[in-house]
Amino acid sequence: MEGSGNQKYLVTLFSPSMDLRSSFRLGFASRDDWLCPYGGDRLVIDGLVDEDIMIRGISRITPEQEEDLLIRYGKKKPTEQPDQAPPELKGAEVEELGQIG
Repeated sequence: MEGSGNQKYLVTLFSPSMDLRSSFRLGFASRDDWLCPYGGDRLVIDGLVDEDIMIRGISRITPEQEEDLLIRYGKKKPTEQPDQAPPELKGAEVEELGQIG
């Protein structure tokens, strides 16, 4: 979801919906023109069967969080990080001991 000023928001729902993936139209139903999880607001899905699902939470996300979500759900490929060489480790010093007895 994108808000004013190009801010990104993550909307979590109380229950999953199979129609959400194939829906051509999504909307929100609110009692007071303010979208929030406290007032019984719902996501309205126009799919095979009209469905509305209560909103559990809404939170603003950073561009980094947006990128992580896109990668997590297969909408974007992760950028390749160059392989880092393992740090050099100094070997343990070996000390010869004299014979006993």
